[in-house]
Amino acid sequence: MFPRISLLCLCVIAVFSLTLVPDQAFAFTSMGAQIAQTTPEQLRRVEPPNPSATAQELERRGDELRYYKFYADAGDYYLAAIAKHDSAVVRNKLGIAELNMMRYRDSKKAFERAIKLDNHYAEAFNNLGVIYYADDHNNRKAIRNYEKAIKLNDQMASFYSNLGTALFASRKYEKATQEYQRAMEIDPTIFEHHSRFGTTANLTPADRGQFAFTIAKLYLHSGDIQHCLLYLRKAQEEGIKISQKLASDPAFHGYQNDPRFVAVVRHEAIAEAPDPRLPDPR
Repeated sequence: MFPRISLLCLCVIAVFSLTLVPDQAFAFTSMGAQIAQTTPEQLRRVEPPNPSATAQELERRGDELRYYKFYADAGDYYLAAIAKHDSAVVRNKLGIAELNMMRYRDSKKAFERAIKLDNHYAEAFNNLGVIYYADDHNNRKAIRNYEKAIKLNDQMASFYSNLGTALFASRKYEKATQEYQRAMEIDPTIFEHHSRFGTTANLTPADRGQFAFTIAKLYLHSGDIQHCLLYLRKAQEEGIKISQKLASDPAFHGYQNDPRFVAVVRHEAIAEAPDPRLPDPR
């Protein structure tokens, strides 16, 4: 066993959680608890790549190791596969492994190389956007890459939610809401995904509260009262005056006296009760 120390140690506070959409793309989605985060020491946990293995075998083994969060070892296997046959897909996977170790510079290089190998690779553009947002705090470049990803593949909810996050950080709230709405239309569970990544670099506490309130409205519109209430709580924790919002926002007309919404305003536990405004499922 040989120690491998990650190159970057960074403390952040999780707000927009970063989710690995299986195998290919990252997505900023829901809000997480405020936590201090540092890069853990990475250890080699398996034998090094077999020189006689094929590129496909090495890639598959890298996928297995990444699934079990052995990111350093996965990176070794992806590099070995690349040495035998370079490809955009493996470069993208290498970038994801590096990103999971918070090695942003190496991750960025891997995604850029993937794009050079295949400039129609939507996931690589999306993931490069994540780097620009999370590490470089460059919303403009992040937005540009997310839009390129969507142009190449307009059926990925994560691309729209990522774009919405960057727009929200740029104070383009109306446009951000439209992108979040599109994300929910494709995947109603998009804001339920969680992981250990996050950043508040581009957001003020007021922005975080407004973000949570925006998501609450989207859930209300979709009929998901449970998650609406959850995000109202989150908005409240960030300083949003929920009583004023419920009274002034037309989306919540008729809910001001609903016991569940009153409980949020009063910081009380929410009692289980059917939504009087929704059809009887029977």
